[in-house]
Amino acid sequence: MTALMVACREKKEAAAAELMKATKNAGALDVQRSALNKRSALHFASTNGWESAVGKLLSLCADVALKDKYDKGAFDQRDQ
Repeated sequence: MTALMVACREKKEAAAAELMKATKNAGALDVQRSALNKRSALHFASTNGWESAVGKLLSLCADVALKDKYDKGAFDQRDQ
């Protein structure tokens, strides 16, 4: 699990803002962890209804086509 994933899961705005660009530069923006049902930072931010983080992740080209263990995309997770 990346620090960005934790920040998005826990809705830690300052931490997520600090980590997004560095995570992208490290090539880890779209990391998915099997222990977390293959969810990405975008999955976590979207599930939490965190629109500003979702927007920033999308502006950094987060992969919207990624599916989790249950074949759900980041935007299929909302309000669950």
